[in-house]
This record gives sequence, structure tokens and C-alpha cells, in this order.
Amino acid sequence: VKCTFFLVGSWIDDNKELVQKIYNSGHELGNHSNTHANTTSLSEQSIIEEIEITASKIYDITGEKTTLYRPPFGDIDSRSMDICKSLGYQVVKWDIDSLDWKDIGPNHVIDRVIRNSTPGSIILFHANVQDIDIYLDNILAKLQKESFKVVPVSELIYKDNYTVDSNGVQKIKE
Repeated sequence: VKCTFFLVGSWIDDNKELVQKIYNSGHELGNHSNTHANTTSLSEQSIIEEIEITASKIYDITGEKTTLYRPPFGDIDSRSMDICKSLGYQVVKWDIDSLDWKDIGPNHVIDRVIRNSTPGSIILFHANVQDIDIYLDNILAKLQKESFKVVPVSELIYKDNYTVDSNGVQKIKE
């Protein structure tokens, strides 16, 4: 299974070898800001710095330019969206929050993700949470058994002629 890892720059600083390993394993890397600051409360220059610093860190390790941005906390407004677009980024949100960050236990995470998954779902997981090794394999096996295909975000999202609703769901413009 190949997926997308949205990385925070401050995490990259402490995990350069892991970033390289993730990249070498064929996973896609996306930008998740440098300090996990809420972009809607930052100045234009600070937003640019948050994104460009992390982009540079990823590029220095992988030689790849990132084009996907996941805003911290999922908070985005039209000003932040316009800044991201001007930097060449497509903003990505999710339609299923696994709630793994709330430490609700593996069974609840598994049930929540499986129950709510539909074709085209983007599921939010976190790498630094308890029991991820327990529930992630279980979720992937169940989704594949139900004929879901897990792909990196760039293979799933629309790139042209779309809108994004307030929940972060993409829709083709009619």
C-alpha cells in the first residue's frame, strides 16, 4: 500500500532518516507546515514561510518538490487558500477523521473508519499515536477485502475544474 504522508517541518528536523525511508518506500510526501501553526491566524508572509521552510526540508532530503498542502487542524480560509495556490500547492483536507489522536482505542478507530469509508474517501491518521500498529493493518485488510484500493492522495483528487466545499470535499464544477 502506498499513501501520502503530510509532514511538519519541525518533525522532519528530528526524523530525516525516517523521511528518507518513507520516500524510498514509494510513499508520497505532502507539506503540513513547519510548526503546525493555524494558517488562518498568520500573516501572509508567515504562511509563506511555514510552507516554504517545510518544502525546502523535504526537497533537501528527497530532491522532490511537494505540491500538496494539508492545513494544520484542517483550518483554511480563502486568503490562505489563495496563498497556497500562488505557491503551487493544492490544499487537501479529509472526509474521515479516524480520531486516533483522541486515543479512543483501536476498536473505535477501526469501526469509525470502516463504517464511514466510501469510494474516494481521504482518511486522516497520525503517525505518532498509540496503537497505530494494531489498527492500521486491520483497517487496510478490511478495506481491501471490501474492494477498496488505497492510493496516494494525488491519485485520488481532482486537479482541474473543481470546487471544495466547507467540509473539504472536492466536487467537479458543472
